[in-house]
Amino acid sequence: MKKTLYILAILLSVSNLSFAECIFHKPVEIRELSIGNLITWSTITENGNEKFIVEKSKDGFSFKEIGELDGAGDSQDITEYRFLDLKTGEDEAYYRLKMIDKANYESITHTIFFNREQSNNYAFYSMSNPTTDSHFTLLLDSKIAGKLRYRVLNQKGKVLISKARQVSAGENMISVNISDFPNGSYRLETILGEEVEVINLRKVARNSLPNIQYVIK
Repeated sequence: MKKTLYILAILLSVSNLSFAECIFHKPVEIRELSIGNLITWSTITENGNEKFIVEKSKDGFSFKEIGELDGAGDSQDITEYRFLDLKTGEDEAYYRLKMIDKANYESITHTIFFNREQSNNYAFYSMSNPTTDSHFTLLLDSKIAGKLRYRVLNQKGKVLISKARQVSAGENMISVNISDFPNGSYRLETILGEEVEVINLRKVARNSLPNIQYVIK
C-alpha cells in the first residue's frame, strides 16, 4: 500500500520571522512494509534547514516525535530522505514532518492519514491541518463511485453542516468551511453507503495556527 501527501494549495503564514525554506522534489509518501511504515520524501532546495522531525499522532491533534533526520542545511541539489516507523500494532495513524532551521524556528507540512491493510470502500489519505481558523480540506480515495454524505457536528451532537456530493472511483477532494463557527471542537462525519469515517476538527483563532510550509516543485 502506498499513500501520497499532495499539495492542497493551502499555505499559511502566521509569522514575519524568517524560517528554513524547503522545496520538495517529491511529496511525502508512506509505504506499508511487513515490519512497519516507510516514510520517504526528497527536497530540491533547502535554505538553512537544520533537521526534519517525523511526528505521529493517533487523533490528528496530539503529535509526538518518533524520529529525527539531519537536513541538508543549504542545498540546491536533490536530497532523498527515508524513515522507517516500526510496526506497533496500530492500523491507523497520522503523520507529518516538522522542519527546524538553524535559529530553531519550526514549520510543519500538511497531515497524512495512513491506514494499513485498508479493506473499506473508501479511505482518507491526505488532509490540511485539522486545527484551522476557516477551511478544512480532505482528500479521499474511493474504490467505488457513489453519493457521499458529509456533515459537521458540535460537541453536543448538533448538526451544523449537512451536504452530499457524487464521488468517483479514485481521488476526490472535500472542502468544509467552518470560518463562521465559534472556536472549539467539532466532528466531521463522511458516509458512503454503509461506511462511516470520522475526523475531529478544532477551530482556533488565526494567531494560534501552526506555521505550515509545504511547497512541491
